[in-house]
Amino acid sequence: MNDEQILKLKQLKELLDSGIIKQDDFDLQKAKILAEDSTPEPTPTQDSSATGSEQAPPFNPYVSPKELKQKEKALAKAEKRAAKKAKPFYKKVWFWIVIVIVVLIIISVATSGGDSSTNSEQSKAQTESQTDSKVTSLAAQYSGSTEAGVTLDSDNSDITVTATYEDGSSEDVYYWEIAEAKTLKAGKDTTVQIKYEDVTCDLTVTCTTQTKKQYKKSCESVEYNAIARDPDSYIGKNIKFYGQVIQVMESGDDVTLRIATKEEEYLGYYDDIVLVAYTYADGDSKILEDDMITVWGECLGTTTYESVLGGDITIPSMAAKYVKIESAE
Repeated sequence: MNDEQILKLKQLKELLDSGIIKQDDFDLQKAKILAEDSTPEPTPTQDSSATGSEQAPPFNPYVSPKELKQKEKALAKAEKRAAKKAKPFYKKVWFWIVIVIVVLIIISVATSGGDSSTNSEQSKAQTESQTDSKVTSLAAQYSGSTEAGVTLDSDNSDITVTATYEDGSSEDVYYWEIAEAKTLKAGKDTTVQIKYEDVTCDLTVTCTTQTKKQYKKSCESVEYNAIARDPDSYIGKNIKFYGQVIQVMESGDDVTLRIATKEEEYLGYYDDIVLVAYTYADGDSKILEDDMITVWGECLGTTTYESVLGGDITIPSMAAKYVKIESAE
């Protein structure tokens, strides 16, 4: 390979690298350049005109300026078409969807932050205002059990205390105290004094547990036939019966009594039987058959049981709270 061939190959490679010619053209021209070295040179005695045939012009691997210009224009047009097909990212739909989402998030955060900041500032201002303002009055409410035995003290969570300040504002407060704790007693009102920041108020709770006297007074004397005829209308009511014990059935402190409430001349008490359930209290005397007693308690309607003869017997029944032995046989 001579220097001229090397130079032609270099120039041909530059055309390939610059994109002016394609790889197929490069390979074809390269083969022709390399073939020039093996082509024998014509002898002086040979005359092309004598043979009557024209010798083909040698291959020129260079591209003419006109062809080069045409290729450059074609390349430029191809680049423009490719540029038009590839839209900029800011012209694509997904880009604007992302922008809208980001803007909405920013607006939401800004709004929420503003509300939170406003609420926090208002709460802080109110707290500072109440801190600077003195308590003028207290009010207390009780929402717990009113049964006997409940204790009203500083640890009772059913007591709510509200403080009113000089500026007219009010709020529930928690660090109040009851100097003297008290226990609810049956049939009585119980009052305790509540203190908060040197201001006091009274809380009065009425115990709903009745005293023995109050309970007995609330019990109604009813006719046997009235309960037997319409037991459902008496269920849960406080009732009272007087009669003679004709049967006692004990089980520990629990006792079931059958009481005859109807008296017949010469026969005594033997009919209109009422079934009574009772639990002995501390200090109670035993109840025996033939005792005359008065019972106070809650009506349970009627109870059905099987008699000795195998038949069903339905009689009024009650749960006695208090029993008094009027006379013992």
